[in-house]
Amino acid sequence: MGYIPVRDEQGRIVDMVRSGPFQSDDEPTELRRPPAAPDTTAPPSAIPPSRERPRRRSHLGDELSGQNQHAQWGGLAAIAVVAILIYLAWPTVQRQVAAPAAPIAATPAAEQIAGAAVTASSSPTPLILARAVIAYDAPGGAPLGALEPGRPYERAEQIGIWRRLRLAMGDVWVRGWEMDGMPPPSPTPSPFPTAIPAPVVLPPPVPAYVQPTPAPQATCKVVILDGDTIGQACGTSADQLQSTAFALMRTPHGGFPLEIVTPTALNMTPPPAAP
Repeated sequence: MGYIPVRDEQGRIVDMVRSGPFQSDDEPTELRRPPAAPDTTAPPSAIPPSRERPRRRSHLGDELSGQNQHAQWGGLAAIAVVAILIYLAWPTVQRQVAAPAAPIAATPAAEQIAGAAVTASSSPTPLILARAVIAYDAPGGAPLGALEPGRPYERAEQIGIWRRLRLAMGDVWVRGWEMDGMPPPSPTPSPFPTAIPAPVVLPPPVPAYVQPTPAPQATCKVVILDGDTIGQACGTSADQLQSTAFALMRTPHGGFPLEIVTPTALNMTPPPAAP
């Protein structure tokens, strides 16, 4: 005994019917009766089977197209990331390849400091001597000979005015001022103070000639009192002459009072000229 499924037009199971020789009459009626014919009239809102299949196909197509779009966008994003990484890495490589080594400039002799040791890096290309110089075995040591111009060298060290050059035959020392074509430096001044020279004493200036003023000449006159000549009075001025005459009148005559001697009583005449 078994059951036979009853399917509709769409292939869906709508009922089960028992089959076989042992089928009894007390079984439920709904299992023995034949399946009812399906209702082919679909409700107005139901979608006809003929339209539902294309709709399912369209949904399936949309899903496939969406997956393809996601795959395309993922591929484009990966390509963009790789391009950005290459762009960021490219300038670094370009700089490392194109950047040349900076040359080392030679220090001028005017900027050298006496007694200071300066170590210079060797340049990538050897330098060429511009003029002949004398080589020494050490700073201030014994001369080894002259180096002809045009010989290649590399500068290794500098101490004061001495430079150590690295040649093919070995290291030698040369004088920096001679290598640069400059005159020898002036000797270092002595640290002891020098004597101060004595100041030069100049004679006093000669004054301009001034015409001397002549001394005033004394004037002499004869003093006569009451008709008697009592002497001669001299003076450089009228006041001095009068005072001398008064003194002369008072002395030899017993000291007459001065008030009785009036100027009108004086008769003063110049002394006679010498023969």
